[in-house]
Amino acid sequence: MHREQIQDFALRDNSFIFHACHVFHANGKKILVNGKAGTIFVCDENILNQIKAKTISDDLQFKLIQRGFASVDGHEDFGASPEILPQFFIIDFTRACNLRCVYCFRHLENNISTISAGMLDKIIDYLLLYASEHRIRDIYIQPWGGEPLIAFERIKQLHRRLTDGKIRFKITIETNGCLVTPSIARQLNEMDIGVGVSLDGLPEIHDSQRPTAAGKPSFEAVLKGINNLWDAGFRDKLGFVTVLTRNNKDDLNNILDYYVAALDINKFKLNVVKDSPNLQDKGICLSPAEYAELQLTLLNKLLDLHRKGYSITEFNIRDKLLNLLIRGKTNICISQGCLGGTKLIGFDQSGNIYPCDLTDLPEFSLGNIEDGDLILLISESRKTNEFFTRKWSLSCGNCPWWFYCKGGCTSSLKYRRNKIEGVDPFECAANRTLYPALLNLIETDPEVLEPLTQTSLR
Repeated sequence: MHREQIQDFALRDNSFIFHACHVFHANGKKILVNGKAGTIFVCDENILNQIKAKTISDDLQFKLIQRGFASVDGHEDFGASPEILPQFFIIDFTRACNLRCVYCFRHLENNISTISAGMLDKIIDYLLLYASEHRIRDIYIQPWGGEPLIAFERIKQLHRRLTDGKIRFKITIETNGCLVTPSIARQLNEMDIGVGVSLDGLPEIHDSQRPTAAGKPSFEAVLKGINNLWDAGFRDKLGFVTVLTRNNKDDLNNILDYYVAALDINKFKLNVVKDSPNLQDKGICLSPAEYAELQLTLLNKLLDLHRKGYSITEFNIRDKLLNLLIRGKTNICISQGCLGGTKLIGFDQSGNIYPCDLTDLPEFSLGNIEDGDLILLISESRKTNEFFTRKWSLSCGNCPWWFYCKGGCTSSLKYRRNKIEGVDPFECAANRTLYPALLNLIETDPEVLEPLTQTSLR
């Protein structure tokens, strides 16, 4: 897509300020992108010329202010930072696991433990008090592992305590599926727990990346667990998580063909393995350029499947489309940059508090549940905690996608460089590659937007 820029300017004795933006030309339409506010504005050549000539009508001025492309008398609301008010909580339930995935970074064989019932009660009490004091109506909790179903009794304890606490909540788990019996599947459905199953594609690909602790294939056990979940009522609400490595990246198209044709899967999330200090085989990591290329491969394959009559959504593509279409805020990693410590909090098995579930580095700790109010702990920690260091490079100041990215994944950057400096090269490369393609899709193929996002846009 052709791209140009419009610099900021003032009208009416400096009371109306137009903010610098990027202009993408697609299919005869002009798409203005405000990289600092995260909004877009679609117009024709005539309106674009009005803006360039600084002869903007009152009606157009109002629309530009609505979309964050202009402000009056210096009042700007669109670029405001999210308030510190976590609602998403991840609790380390167990480090025990029945699989030994090649990309696991937890060294499970060296430290197998499960959270005690007493500590879980303390964390729940802490969260209920936090929600009450800060008038939070909804909280979202993910029991984490290892394999969380190894701690199924703790999951039931969590559900029971939250129900008694009279707060609206949603529990989700991500499981390898091998331990899902008909009874467990039925109980998960009765408790209205969201479930995602880790599945790495065709049986031979999956088994090569996700063997059992004894080194045996796991695919058949996973498939049995999936069928048990479907039979228990999860047919239309079961999600899947697939991890791509250098070993299986070239099989992406075949994996998606298998998902829609053989398994009738209609939604999944694609994760790409990145380097971490605990990763045992560094050779399976992709480069930022390969990661970006895969985004286009994925998008093109999804479009191809939709044209063939299949309905399938990938959550990262969905959320980035919603970023453009409605300034979506649902994804705590890629909708407004990393919101670790702002909207997301992780707890370990000792009650220590972290701004992200992907790291338990001591220097990232916000404190412990015994140390007092969560908001105060976060506010104090933001002054000195390395996790909250600003991520920035010279190219960020002129990037159309800054609002969504803001330097990318903090934990990924720490793992890669052992310090928070610069930006996450993976997210930067992916955004610069994928977002222009999504803008083009918005203009050239709008009828596919609703099935790709599973969202009504009318």
